[in-house]
Amino acid sequence: MTNLIKSYMLVFFAGLVLLMTVPTIPITGGNLDAEEFKDQIQMEIDFESFYSTLNLNGGENIVGLFVEEKIALEVVQQPKASQGYVTAIDGIATQFRTAKYYGSFGFLAHNFLSGENFFDLELGDEITMIDADGNELSYTVSDIRSYEALDPRSTRSDFIDLETGEHVGNLDLFHDIYESENRLVLQTCIEKDGDWEWGRLFIIAEPST
Repeated sequence: MTNLIKSYMLVFFAGLVLLMTVPTIPITGGNLDAEEFKDQIQMEIDFESFYSTLNLNGGENIVGLFVEEKIALEVVQQPKASQGYVTAIDGIATQFRTAKYYGSFGFLAHNFLSGENFFDLELGDEITMIDADGNELSYTVSDIRSYEALDPRSTRSDFIDLETGEHVGNLDLFHDIYESENRLVLQTCIEKDGDWEWGRLFIIAEPST
């Protein structure tokens, strides 16, 4: 193999690694038929019943999220090198792998599935996060942010802050939301005028004292 070919291969793989590691904001909406994807099994909303359904097989992975009378979601992990993956099963949220690299716990759900429940959350709500060892970690909702996506179907879209009207770049928003030690973030899309990917909603919670 010539040195020139080796050089081209090194450049190619370096670029591939860069694409895989640059953080993006996943798309959590869609114009699909919600009923086609909704799980017909309705999960019990009381904590003990919900807890008993979780797969506590040991380890640090998060397996469940619970908010009294509002949310009871199993959590699955994203496949490696697929930071845009969001499960299409109702009753389940997807842990955002890239957020873990920046210190936070990010959870994604489509707005026509489990993410619909994120809109019910309010400041001061308590979120219980359960890991695979069965540990229960308590978080308090401290901020709720809404953005219009300027390129709704792109994971690299810039945004408009719906409260301030400020233009926010993709990377700036990612770091502002997710680069925070031990923060919990729930993300879904905002639907408007039939566009299921029109905007993004972030529910931000900090560890309860």
